[in-house]
Amino acid sequence: MGSSFFESSNLQEIYVPASVREIGSIKDNDENDIDVYIYSDQIDDIEDLCCDARLIYVMPEAYGHYKELMDDIDTDAKLKKMPSEKLNFYQEYSVTEPEKSKVPKTVEPKAQTVESMTVAPPMPQIPQKSESIPTQATAAQAVKSPGNLFSDGLKELINSVAESDELTDKKKEIVLHRAIKEGEDPDEVEMVLEARFFEAHNK
Repeated sequence: MGSSFFESSNLQEIYVPASVREIGSIKDNDENDIDVYIYSDQIDDIEDLCCDARLIYVMPEAYGHYKELMDDIDTDAKLKKMPSEKLNFYQEYSVTEPEKSKVPKTVEPKAQTVESMTVAPPMPQIPQKSESIPTQATAAQAVKSPGNLFSDGLKELINSVAESDELTDKKKEIVLHRAIKEGEDPDEVEMVLEARFFEAHNK
C-alpha cells in the first residue's frame, strides 16, 4: 500500500484481497499526501510483494495465477491459499460523492489507520424467496465422511441444488462460495454440481 508499504523490515505476511478499488490518499506525519492502493487478484508484478514478506496469502481461485508468477522470481517468500477465516478479513469503506463538481471521488475510511482501510471480497447475493435453498446444508460444518470427495455440508448443498427445478447462476454462486470457504476447487465443484443436476433430471 503506497510507496512506503514495502520499506518495513517487520513485514511478515501479506493478504491479497479478491478485488481492487481506488481508495484515494492519506496524510503522513509530515502532512504529505500518500497514495493508497488495494492490490487485485490479477496483478502481474508480484516481485515487490516478495521483497520483505515471508508469507503471501491469496484467494484460492487465484492461487494458480500467482504460482506461475512466483516460479519466475528468485525469492524466499512462500505462497499460500487464504485461510477460510480470513476470507472476510477486509472491512467495507465509504465513498464521499462530491456535490455537483468534477472533483475525483474521495474516500472516508472508518478509522485513520492503514489496517482499517481495506475492502471485503465481493460476496454472492442471497437468493430471493422464489429461489430459496434449504439452510440446513449451508449451516453444516465442513466435516467429511469417509470416502466423500467434499464435506457433508457441501455435499448436501450440491444435492439440494441439483434436485431443484432450475440451475440458475445465483444458485451456482451460493454453492461455489461455500466451496471456496472450505478450500475446494470451484471449477471441480461446478462440474460435480452440473453432473448431479443432469442425473437428477434425466432419470
